[in-house]
Amino acid sequence: MCSVNGLFPIQVFGVEIVAEAVKDANRNAEENGVKNAKFEAGRAEFLLSDQLKRASGSKVVAVVDPPRAGLHPKALQAIRYGPKKFSLIPSIFLLCRSSKVTTLVYISCDARAAAHNFSTLARPTSNSHPGDPFVPRAVVPVDMFPHTRHFELAILFERVSMVGLIEGRYRAVDAKGKEVGGGDNEKGKKAAQEGDDEDKEEARDTTA
Repeated sequence: MCSVNGLFPIQVFGVEIVAEAVKDANRNAEENGVKNAKFEAGRAEFLLSDQLKRASGSKVVAVVDPPRAGLHPKALQAIRYGPKKFSLIPSIFLLCRSSKVTTLVYISCDARAAAHNFSTLARPTSNSHPGDPFVPRAVVPVDMFPHTRHFELAILFERVSMVGLIEGRYRAVDAKGKEVGGGDNEKGKKAAQEGDDEDKEEARDTTA
């Protein structure tokens, strides 16, 4: 996980369940003079929330490489909107609460098994899923197991404003940044309005 201020990373946090790997990572950082990186041994679902609290940058980029079944629900919760807290603030304000994570790179060795993770990240804001959603921007398959059916997926998710989604401010683009599908936003709004008008006319005819 990388905390960013502007274009430059100012903090790097790593979590790994294998203690020996964490020792190697911290030793490598020390030997290479990297002073803004710290690696901890443990489970991501128990450490992510605390690391996000310590992240001082305005934006956080998270890179996760979970086991085949995907991320633990508590880890997903930390990435999407942070730890649950008792609050007297009306729920409408809690719905808008998001974690500092703005960009997520998800490495998956079994996309079918991890599909529930993807739907949780992209699900629209609700009482059970507060915080703005993430949307997939790019998917890159990596063939690490030649001549087999298995491959890795590197999926780039970016957080988007729920208000912006409703207003149609976001468009699907291809790998070159060219808009694909959807058509003109004003035409889409006009078509939706015409559909609503037709539904109203049918309702009046049925009533008559």
